[in-house]
Amino acid sequence: NLTAARQFFFIPAASFSEQPPLSAPYRTAAVGNATITATSANGLTATCAVSVVETLPTSIELNIKDMALYVGQSETIQAIVRPASTTYPTVVWSSADNSIATVSPLGKVTGIKEGVVAITATCGNVSATCIVTVNPGSLRGHHHLP
Repeated sequence: NLTAARQFFFIPAASFSEQPPLSAPYRTAAVGNATITATSANGLTATCAVSVVETLPTSIELNIKDMALYVGQSETIQAIVRPASTTYPTVVWSSADNSIATVSPLGKVTGIKEGVVAITATCGNVSATCIVTVNPGSLRGHHHLP
């Protein structure tokens, strides 16, 4: 016995059996449209048109908002993109001045010379910034960061 009362999120172009009963949600494979067809053991069928839409990021949160480094020292910033279901959660990192500090594609910040610089994480149309102060000297001879 098939009913249209349930709401499911399916992988497009996939086929599912109703034995055992399905539970939602299902993770989708791509943005687009699909038609889901269910067939009972006695040959009855039902179809459902499904549209999978893109989930845009609404915010980025950084685990560090202000950082102090010495020249040559590195520290990694972590970014959390929200919502967790964002379709394309790739974070792009940038430094406002690579002569003061650089940042890798994974958020690793390295102090180059003394100064203050903004390191920004961007995903879609949202971004978050960490202010990095690079101090002169090096870790050699220092026991604690300022």
